[in-house]
Amino acid sequence: LGAVLLLAMPPLLFVYRWALACGSRAETALAASSAEANGRVLEYIAAQPVLRATGRSELGSAMLEQSLMEQRQAERRSQHLLFPAALGFTVAAQLAYALLLAIGLRQVLAGTLDVPALLATLIVATVLAEAMAAVVHTGAALRLVAHTLRQFDGVLAERELPVLALPGRVPEQGAPAVEARDVRVRRDGRPIVDAVSLEIAQRSLTVLAGASGSGKTTLLQLLCRQLDPDSGVLLAGGVDMRTNDDAALAKLATPMFQHTWLLPASLRDNLSLGRQIVAQDLLAALSAAGLASLAQSLPQGLDTVVGEGGWTLSGGERQRLAFARALLKPAPLMLFDEPLSALDAISERRAIATLADLARTHAVVVATHRLAIAAQADQILVMQSGRIVERGTHVQLLRLGGVYSGMQRQAGQARGWHLGV
Repeated sequence: LGAVLLLAMPPLLFVYRWALACGSRAETALAASSAEANGRVLEYIAAQPVLRATGRSELGSAMLEQSLMEQRQAERRSQHLLFPAALGFTVAAQLAYALLLAIGLRQVLAGTLDVPALLATLIVATVLAEAMAAVVHTGAALRLVAHTLRQFDGVLAERELPVLALPGRVPEQGAPAVEARDVRVRRDGRPIVDAVSLEIAQRSLTVLAGASGSGKTTLLQLLCRQLDPDSGVLLAGGVDMRTNDDAALAKLATPMFQHTWLLPASLRDNLSLGRQIVAQDLLAALSAAGLASLAQSLPQGLDTVVGEGGWTLSGGERQRLAFARALLKPAPLMLFDEPLSALDAISERRAIATLADLARTHAVVVATHRLAIAAQADQILVMQSGRIVERGTHVQLLRLGGVYSGMQRQAGQARGWHLGV
């Protein structure tokens, strides 16, 4: 009987591994379809204003239904793959048990095996069968865990930005806050930032002007080292920025990008981000960002939860909240990506005054296509197709009569536009 048990193990293991392989394929396909369906649901919800405004709600609904149908089909395919494997393992286990019972009864009838020994063997076989069944169920759970771990591995496998070891290098006295020398960034073979060289002086206001897609945001990402250029070098205080680790970079620069995510937490937590900041400083930052009345109007003041992504706030309030959050983390280099784009005229004037005041003690860089702040800038860098095509002060560029002058002329025409009556 022991030999029968040993001979039954290889076929059972073979069927078990076959079941695992089938389950792995099924889980991979199901996870992919589920991720696609989840993305479509979020996309459908977020796109409702656009779909309704254009009368294309049925298009979004059709795409969502198609994605959900593909997910249901993937679930059915998963069951079709898993059922034969599970059934095959169960049948193999039952056949092995039946064979063991038949051989045991034959030996009892022949007098070569007594009944207590047969019962003991059958009990052992039953326990083994139950253990194998538990292994099958555990294997299904482990497949789900393994798939999740593979997704985590994909994130953790992303290469960190390297930190260069250049001992003894310290920021140079009087050096620019940040300097770029012939930096280039390409994506899919297309230049995003092309041969850009610039200097941002300490305690100055620099405006990056240009249309959407001209490379302003990518350049800001380079200046705070959220990415490295394909070629060229960036210096902070005369020292290669690649010598700074994450902690040093956080002390060097504070960026505010146009698309800022707000936590599903209180207004206080979204401003402080875990730092210990007194309420007086939080209210001062809100006031500087034009949100002095916000904390007073909310039911629980600073402790009011703003919802997932800040959905309880308007678009302008979310942007000004991100602006206030940046003001609460002053750094030698302050970077702002379109801080004026969602502001009304009064809030815009207040934000410009705040940025101009900030530039008295910090190097401030503002990327914008709204040029109301440009007249107060120490230098204006005009970008087109990833290149800096003009640089100078507001007066100098107006006299030049080039791209910047045309942008200002278009802005003036837009401000003077009105409906005929």
